[in-house]
Amino acid sequence: MILCVNPRCRIPGRHADDCADDACRGCLRAQAADGLRLCEHCTRRIGRDAVEIAWLWYEIGLALVASGSTGTPVQNPHPGMAINAAAVVMRAEIRQVLASWTKLVCEERGLTLPLDESQHSLGAFIAAHSQWLAAQDFADEVTGELSSLRSRAWATAYPEGVSVRLIGPCPERDTAPNAPDPQSQCPGSVKALMRRSDSLLPSKVVCDVNSTHEWPAERWRTLGRSMGMVLAQYASAEEIHAASGRSMSAIYRLASLHAWRRVADGRRVRYLTVDVRHTLGWAA
Repeated sequence: MILCVNPRCRIPGRHADDCADDACRGCLRAQAADGLRLCEHCTRRIGRDAVEIAWLWYEIGLALVASGSTGTPVQNPHPGMAINAAAVVMRAEIRQVLASWTKLVCEERGLTLPLDESQHSLGAFIAAHSQWLAAQDFADEVTGELSSLRSRAWATAYPEGVSVRLIGPCPERDTAPNAPDPQSQCPGSVKALMRRSDSLLPSKVVCDVNSTHEWPAERWRTLGRSMGMVLAQYASAEEIHAASGRSMSAIYRLASLHAWRRVADGRRVRYLTVDVRHTLGWAA
């Protein structure tokens, strides 16, 4: 059995044979996935961290120009303006790290560098090759660097803290490079990032899977209408129960057995009515 090489990998409640720490919440690493040097969770983390780091590059841009004593005055073309030096350094590091891993993948796999050199494109490219990266001898370096960078970038983007609230399913199309169907709905959920009330930085609404799906304040009303149209194509288990007369447990079993497509609606799950009709034999 090969264990995940990520030094941060831990299974909650599972301990190494020599663990004597009563306060330990789990120190045993997970088993590496077949053909990989990382477990499935840590392999997915490569993609998620790369995409989130790219998104944070843009978020940190909001903190670049600070006011009062929160910024560090540096030489710039606008005398008197305070520039957040930590944000400048962090954005440069994010750019360098994403570009370096993208270049390595291309060189090792004989691929052409992405024509679009935006941070979103680089993050998505790394995510698309996460399986390959997880199989390399340097897999621990990839996941370690991206995880550390994500944590530091988050602290730079939100120095005063932020809370996240789930709104509902993303109404955009799935534009990821490895999307099975470009016309399918994005699998992400729309979330609102709520900064503290005393912060000068605005709140933001963004998809948790594709960071290019975001909505500034002037588009929130449009977002609400779009999400309403998406939810109209889905039905909750309670609605399916009322329409079919089947028990709730039977509905959940059918949803799992037939892999009904679903979206999150707050704390509830809604199922695509096309899949429900097909399983239950209802007319379209």
